[in-house]
Amino acid sequence: MVASKVLIVDDSRAITKLVSSIAQQAGFTPVVASCARDIEHVLDDPTHFLCACVDYNLPDAPNGEAIDFVLGQAIPTFVLTGHLSETIRDTILSKPVIDYVPKETVQSFDYVGRLLVRLRDNRNVKILLVDDAKSSRTFMLALLARHNFNVLEADNGKTALKVIQQHPDIKVVVTDNEMPEMNGINLVSEIRKSYSSDQMAIIGISGTNALSLSARFLKNGANDYLTKPFSHEEFFTRIFRNLEFIENVDKAKYAANHDFLTDLTNRRAFFELAPALAQQAFTQDQSCCIAIMDLDKFKSINDTYGHDTGDEVLVEMAKRLKSHFREQTIITSRFGGEEFCVFFSNVSKDEAAGRLEFFRHHLETFAFELSNGQPLAVTTSIGLSAIKPDSDNTQLVIDQAISQADQALYQAKHQGRNLLVEF
Repeated sequence: MVASKVLIVDDSRAITKLVSSIAQQAGFTPVVASCARDIEHVLDDPTHFLCACVDYNLPDAPNGEAIDFVLGQAIPTFVLTGHLSETIRDTILSKPVIDYVPKETVQSFDYVGRLLVRLRDNRNVKILLVDDAKSSRTFMLALLARHNFNVLEADNGKTALKVIQQHPDIKVVVTDNEMPEMNGINLVSEIRKSYSSDQMAIIGISGTNALSLSARFLKNGANDYLTKPFSHEEFFTRIFRNLEFIENVDKAKYAANHDFLTDLTNRRAFFELAPALAQQAFTQDQSCCIAIMDLDKFKSINDTYGHDTGDEVLVEMAKRLKSHFREQTIITSRFGGEEFCVFFSNVSKDEAAGRLEFFRHHLETFAFELSNGQPLAVTTSIGLSAIKPDSDNTQLVIDQAISQADQALYQAKHQGRNLLVEF
């Protein structure tokens, strides 16, 4: 069962209300206890809790006793504190907590929101630890487990490369340098032959005092470097900083390749993806087709109901396209305005026509449900063209097929709309 609750333990109603709101916005159910003795009463099954947010100083637990109790229930815990002296900080960090958050500014509670989302999403984030010392890997594994990361291990560089080959979606590699078989710096160089620094982050670590080692790691392609022994906070700061860099690059790439409104592949990305799929199909003697479609009388929808409703219709159209054409060998794209494109790889023209006709019939049969609760009947006209195999100029034959599909679409419009016409 996926943990869906967040335990909030604080004697301040304002704080519990604020953190509860943050938890709800992140998609969790907040469960509140105002003092330490109430915790047992609100805990049903600890496995239902993603984490706990516990005040360090409570009326009946003034020195962090509630933290120990919650940790004893095997619930990952981060600490809220209104007073952060060095003594309190050291006391908190001596416990296996996720983190601590000072009750200082609005930004502190923004961090709580990000932390909850991170704890939820980290299950899908793979981190590889590479170190020949089992004790070192165990130490780092225990730290990363607090944040729900999916952790993999290797005891040398060669083993690490095998693990990466099996798990190419690893996001962060933390590697020692002094190892048998292949050291950390050579491992970095090998990884960089296949993965750029914005695809897979590498953090070098070493207990060696050589001043040049950090520079050697960085010059060979590492994103960051840590000297042993390091503090928990520094370790997590480096992990999160590098992970966020990769995630921000991924978001930027996704935004560049997808239409903002409908989340379909955009026109630019279509012309990057389609040639590769077509070329692959041609080498296997398979067929490819392109369909161009647009929504009938879309201008009248905007004029009658407004552009917000028009946007709703475009979003619903995109959802139905993605639902009907799920295969990885099919590209669904918004070309602009109310015009959409579907690229079929490894599909004959007859099969593509059958699937498109089914989709056209689906649209005319099932009206779009608007946010105001009113149904709206929407139809589409479709032009379909086959792509002629040409291994020498794939882009040219795709352009020709799009032009032909456009001509067929024009005929469908001219013949009364809500039709599929093959070129």
